[in-house]
Amino acid sequence: MEILKKSQMTNKFNFHFVIKSEKDIDRTEALISEFNVADYRFIPYFNGNNMDFFQKNIFINRESILESQPEMHDILASTVLNTSDFKKLIILSDRSIHANLNNTKIGTLGEDHIMDLVYKELHGGKSWTKVRKNVAPCKSCAYNALCPPISNYEYVIGQYNLCNIM
Repeated sequence: MEILKKSQMTNKFNFHFVIKSEKDIDRTEALISEFNVADYRFIPYFNGNNMDFFQKNIFINRESILESQPEMHDILASTVLNTSDFKKLIILSDRSIHANLNNTKIGTLGEDHIMDLVYKELHGGKSWTKVRKNVAPCKSCAYNALCPPISNYEYVIGQYNLCNIM
C-alpha cells in the first residue's frame, strides 16, 4: 500500500476488503482514508461465529426493501430466476460443471453439451430457478419478490431469510 501511495496509484486499482466484524470495518475505513483508496468493495465473510455482525450489517429490513424501488421486470424475473446465479456455469479443475458451487455438479466438461446443461438447469436445476417464493420461510412472506436473490451466504449460513422481517 505504501508503494502504491507513493506512486499515486491507489486510484488505479479496485480493492476488495474481506470483513467479518465491526473492527474490520473500522480498520478498513482507516486504510481507505490513509491511502486515498477511491475504488473499493467490502466483501463480508461468514466464519460461523459472526452471526451478530451479519444480522446488523448484512441482513435486510422492511425499510430497505421498500426503499429499493425495483423495476417491474426485476420483480417478475425474481419470481422465476435467481438473478445472481442465472447464466453462470463454474468449471472446476476436475472438469465438473456447477451452476453454483453450493449445489451438486450438473455435468462434466468434454462429456456434456453446453445446451444440455442449460436445459437441465432451467428445467429442474437447483441454482438458476431457486427463488424465494419456493423456499421456507420466504415463501410465506409478502416481500419475497422484492428481496435480493438467494445468495451463497444463505447456503453457507443454512437459512434463506437473511432479513429482520420474519
